Amino acid sequence: MGIGKMTIPLYLTTLPEGMTFTLTSVSRDVPNGFWAHESLASNITLPHTFQHSDIVTGRDTNKRGARVGDFSLMTDGSGLHGGQGGSFVLKFTIAGRPNDHPEAPAQNTEGTLTIGTSEWGFFSRPDQTNFSWQIGDQHRTYTAKTPTLVYLDDSCLAIAWLPDQKIYVFGVDNQQDFIVKLMQGGVSAILAGHKVAWSTAAGSVAAFGGVAVAVVTFGAGYIDGI
Repeated sequence: MGIGKMTIPLYLTTLPEGMTFTLTSVSRDVPNGFWAHESLASNITLPHTFQHSDIVTGRDTNKRGARVGDFSLMTDGSGLHGGQGGSFVLKFTIAGRPNDHPEAPAQNTEGTLTIGTSEWGFFSRPDQTNFSWQIGDQHRTYTAKTPTLVYLDDSCLAIAWLPDQKIYVFGVDNQQDFIVKLMQGGVSAILAGHKVAWSTAAGSVAAFGGVAVAVVTFGAGYIDGI
């Protein structure tokens, strides 16, 4: 293996009780000269279904939620080349409805999440980690700066039902403010109180305790203000 390995830890952080998140497949797109490998959490074989209880159990140990796995990218060989490296495509299904909101439309909704990077240098790692996700015709991206460590900041998947807007949201984030709120129990308390703020001023954004998370919407009867 070459130089400049990057590993992206991925967690499922929020999921309404009564709903499931099924990871159906993980595929790789790896150009010549690059390498990619996923290490799923123990006891996970695909397809694998996560429930709210898995997140609760995970928070007791890692404060983030249910661990999905680690996704590693690297140059293959001496590292004496650059260009666009590999990426992962995760396919998933979100199903059910929140137990405490029986009026919410039941879901059986498929989506994809792509994890990749900006271009690699001849002797350096990419400057950015790129997340791109799509549910139906809704598509969003999130770009995170690359730290100097091999293990990048924990990345978290967030799924929530917003009763005031009558929409579901799905987003990805690795902001440290978001992680700190997770560790302090703030996000779970916010979700329990249905206090996820919503804005379309700069695209679709759900604010979990003041931390803006880019999201796509799905399963809506209507969306207020649009």
